[in-house]
Amino acid sequence: EKAVTRIVNALAKIGCDVYDKSRAMVHVSGHAGAEELKLVLSIVSPKNFMPVHGEASHLRAHARLAEATGVAPDHIFMCENGDTLELSTDGVRFGEPVESGIVYVDGSSVGDIGKDVLRDRQAMQSEGAITVCVVLDTKANKTVGDPVIMMRGIPGFNDEKFLADARVRILKAARDAASAHKGETPRIKKAVRDATGKFIWERCHRRPVIMPVIMEV
Repeated sequence: EKAVTRIVNALAKIGCDVYDKSRAMVHVSGHAGAEELKLVLSIVSPKNFMPVHGEASHLRAHARLAEATGVAPDHIFMCENGDTLELSTDGVRFGEPVESGIVYVDGSSVGDIGKDVLRDRQAMQSEGAITVCVVLDTKANKTVGDPVIMMRGIPGFNDEKFLADARVRILKAARDAASAHKGETPRIKKAVRDATGKFIWERCHRRPVIMPVIMEV
């Protein structure tokens, strides 16, 4: 529709009058009508029939036309995407289904891009991304120094006051988690992620991809 609109606008700019279905009876369907389909079915007289093209209601209507012209109901195959039919000397029957749907191509990789990867990419595109690195002294079970924060695509990422406030919030969460969950790095990492996410939401109303890193020394 956008491509058609561009052409119509381009023609209008050079002084053309464009007549479409909104101005005149100039539109015709590119699809055969029911009587034409029945004529073809009557001429071909198929033993087996699989309607294609259109929504389920269209396929069902086409199947009824085939039945009306003499095709046996059990020889009419209503297929979904991924269904297969096996043709042999014994007749036609459903085969094993195959995987169908959208296949994502990413560089040289085909079909390896999962929903989680796509969701992260969309989040980074619209919400930004943050990497937070916290150094943890495993013997003393306490944090060392301030967290290192790297942000991309987030308002305030180059504001020192913003970063200083974020460090204070994240450091407190990391210390509390280290004290409460001695040696449990995954729980400390989750505390850092949660604190970072809450801080960014309060300040920017964004939900970026957060990548916490706990370095143990």
